Amino acid sequence: MLIPSRAALVLGCTRRTINRLIIRYHQEGKAAFRHGNKGRKPAHTIPDSAKESIPFNCTKTTILMPILPIFSRFWNSRNISVFLFQP
Repeated sequence: MLIPSRAALVLGCTRRTINRLIIRYHQEGKAAFRHGNKGRKPAHTIPDSAKESIPFNCTKTTILMPILPIFSRFWNSRNISVFLFQP
């Protein structure tokens, strides 16, 4: 059995954090180690209604390809391709 100071060293957290986890484990059991946001959508999730309004084939390339000749007058094509094909 690990003592709290050794467990803190192994897990890379403080001894206080280990003590809080031990207290929560005694109260909640294994559920104490589950992430608190389990089952929730992230706060930055795009709503389904907004996803439905975006066309299926709408990508950076399909949007910017028609205006590529305009950009190429001002910037060299290498910079444009780096911009277009970045993830």
